[in-house]
Amino acid sequence: MVEYRLSYRPPKEEMVSTPGATISLRPSFQTFGASSRHARLDYGCVLKIETSRPGSIEELVRRAIRIRNLLSLAIDAPERIEATHLTHPSYLEDGLHGERHPIAIELFRRWDQNFPSYPERDVQRFDMLFTLSDLGGLEGIGNWLRLSTEYDVIVQAALAMQFMPAHFVDARFLSVAASADAFARIHSGNSVVTFHNRLAYLGELAGQVFTDWVGDLDLWTKVVKEERNNVAHGENKSTYQQYRPPRQLLSHSVYYLVILCLMRVLGVDDAAIDGVREKYRFTQLQDMFDHYFTS
Repeated sequence: MVEYRLSYRPPKEEMVSTPGATISLRPSFQTFGASSRHARLDYGCVLKIETSRPGSIEELVRRAIRIRNLLSLAIDAPERIEATHLTHPSYLEDGLHGERHPIAIELFRRWDQNFPSYPERDVQRFDMLFTLSDLGGLEGIGNWLRLSTEYDVIVQAALAMQFMPAHFVDARFLSVAASADAFARIHSGNSVVTFHNRLAYLGELAGQVFTDWVGDLDLWTKVVKEERNNVAHGENKSTYQQYRPPRQLLSHSVYYLVILCLMRVLGVDDAAIDGVREKYRFTQLQDMFDHYFTS
């Protein structure tokens, strides 16, 4: 009889101080099943943000939404936040051993009822665009929370396109196109005019990883612009008919352009951004881009 013994040592809690808040990450896990054949380890974590001053409910929920959005962008799937708790340093309760803990007020209701359900299977590392380390750890989360609120609408529009399959294809395409257009306006300070030039501006900001992905950046911007005008203005131009892919593919390309630009603004390391070349979703779409976006 062969006996196996498995051991697991969870990572240590991490903590970082940022302007206006202290952010900590505490790993947690549960084991299920007594048999070695059926034992399972479920791993999760608790993200805690202690602000330097009390905030309004609206402000705190806005931070929670930003965390949710960052998780969804990074793992390229709807996040799995099981619960959200709010506490106040003035309201404490006694623990079992005489210690005092903040009384947690749980937000039972999801703050966005229209956000999609969890994916059918667990997200694997190879599914993710960026890990926590890629984002710069807890400091990266702090940087994300300090981004201008002007980017919030852009992120929401992009996520709606990616994770709302019930939307019509044309509506999803217009949503993410508007997200890219607004991003370029904000980041450039309105110094770049015309939708075509704004797409080119974002392509340069995203860097070589995106230009290599679509093959011909100038051709790609012209195709996206013409298709946006066809949908938004009821036109039926076909200047680039031989290069025009399905709108679903165009939507995905603009979505990932916005994500890469957000990561640039966040200060994500060049090596981490370049690493998306090997991600499953990127390699899956690469052949389609090679077929269409070649001059």
